[in-house]
Amino acid sequence: MKNDGKLTLNRRKLLKSAGSLSLGTVVGAGMVTSLTANACDNKQQKTNYDYDAIVVGGGFAGVTAARDLQKSGYKTLVLEARNRLGGRTFTSEFAGHKIELGGSLVHWLQPEVWTEIQRYGLELMEVPLMAADKTFIKTADGKVIEAQTDDMIGILEAFNEFMQESITSWNRPYDASYTKAAIDKRDHLSVADRLNEMKLNPIQRAGLDSFLGILAAGETKDASFNEMLRIWALSNWNYPSFAGAIGQYKIKEGTKALLDAIVKDGDFEVRMSTHVKRIESKKDHAVITLQDGTSITAGAVVSALPSNVIGDIEFIPALNKGKSAIFKERNSGTNGQMFNAEIKGDIGNVSGVAASTDQLPYFGVYKQTSEHTIVNGFLTNNKLDYMDDEAIQDALREFLPGVEVISSVAYDWVNDPYSQGAYGTYKPNWIKKYSDDVYKPEGRVHFAGTDFSKGWRGFISGAIGSGTIAAQATIKMLA
Repeated sequence: MKNDGKLTLNRRKLLKSAGSLSLGTVVGAGMVTSLTANACDNKQQKTNYDYDAIVVGGGFAGVTAARDLQKSGYKTLVLEARNRLGGRTFTSEFAGHKIELGGSLVHWLQPEVWTEIQRYGLELMEVPLMAADKTFIKTADGKVIEAQTDDMIGILEAFNEFMQESITSWNRPYDASYTKAAIDKRDHLSVADRLNEMKLNPIQRAGLDSFLGILAAGETKDASFNEMLRIWALSNWNYPSFAGAIGQYKIKEGTKALLDAIVKDGDFEVRMSTHVKRIESKKDHAVITLQDGTSITAGAVVSALPSNVIGDIEFIPALNKGKSAIFKERNSGTNGQMFNAEIKGDIGNVSGVAASTDQLPYFGVYKQTSEHTIVNGFLTNNKLDYMDDEAIQDALREFLPGVEVISSVAYDWVNDPYSQGAYGTYKPNWIKKYSDDVYKPEGRVHFAGTDFSKGWRGFISGAIGSGTIAAQATIKMLA
């Protein structure tokens, strides 16, 4: 099947749409429905600059920071390069269902996002991604087997063994300094290094390599073992909580419902399709220069950009060593992707598992009807052309012979210049080498974003939490 819809940005194909998904639906779904002008009222302004605070980046970290700043009485502007808000989240409709093209998974164990869900009275829906009735596992020799109860128990036992050091090395998962020696001791290890230390049967190895690669949005050789221990600690050190926290719930009306609620509540000003070229810190204010050469001044700035993008903007003074390094090295999500595929008929609540080096490391069922099944596929490398229905169908048929892909949709986060990758986690040695620098302000600039979270890094909750912290630090700076 050929792609029947494209959205281009910087000459790169970013969005593939097919079947019942129209280009207009996708673009509109990511847009904020209303931006009020009340935020421009100079009566609120507390500094002598164009704005009290400017937030660069309109993902969840950015809009949270802007809301908190504006509601604290500071005239705040959000600058967003895309024509929509939401960052690496993107709610749309496909084959008659509300779907997500980016981040979406939430849980009450993720405190920051759960607080916001409760604040705005949003409902959750349960998805079966981590609770399939049948799981098909592709082992390293290319064979696909239907996992039996003993196989799944074996994978669970291997997970517990893999994570057993977590409770001592990450006794306080939001505070790496508390057990710094234990964390530093393990920080050179990748997930693959730790797997290679274990005595695993082929099914256990495929299961762990798949799930941990998906969690990192990359191959396990590029993901930090420490990061997995930290997320296990955030999940209360047990598999049921871990599985629930990373793959069981989404917001019923979509992540956009939460985004819109924060924006409406914040009542701040937004300029979209606005490209920042330079952020310069002065003694008591900052100057932002846009790509068109115009400048805007503010008492302080919150940078809410992904770590893979941050270095594309010139900072004066230059970014510190740690932030510069993570920009150059890039997080584990540089090849992370996902797709939604419409399958003919009801194929049942099934999932497929393969190593993170496989072209299709994981898929699970999102929605089932008698006419069709919507499957979410998660990718950790660039081996599968997720913009091609036939390629997706061929990959799925390795697990489910004869399945027919009617249509599919994916957003190319890797080639989007404003994300340059999906969600991601730290690489080996990053915590020891860079974490002290990552969270430091730079002149009049504080940093937010899920990549800069000390908690649920790679999740919406981490983005929201970092936005809250950056806003509070900015308020102190402006006071």
